[in-house]
Amino acid sequence: MLLMDVPADINQVEPKNFFGWSVRQLISLGIVVFIGGVGLVLQFVAPSVGRVTTRLLPLLIVPVMVFGWWRPHGLHPEKYVRLIYRWWLLLKPRPVLHSGRQREALGISRHGR
Repeated sequence: MLLMDVPADINQVEPKNFFGWSVRQLISLGIVVFIGGVGLVLQFVAPSVGRVTTRLLPLLIVPVMVFGWWRPHGLHPEKYVRLIYRWWLLLKPRPVLHSGRQREALGISRHGR
């Protein structure tokens, strides 16, 4: 069997399957078409509900489209959000001075030394 080393950059390329779109983009497009179709049907079946759905559709469609097309720094959105969340946790302020039992256990007096 012939083995060949492949650069890491080639392994990270997401293949374009149909019409130059990736599977993630096709799935998000399908979800958007479904949501839009439901909104269109509701406008004809129940006009009072259709007016409400017309205002709510962008709130549903935009996150789905972002999930399909947004690639921050070449990462998938769920990986990027996970990294940002971990980074945010590292930046949380933590107490430097101890109080209560910890202070007594360290042998620090109340007024300091």
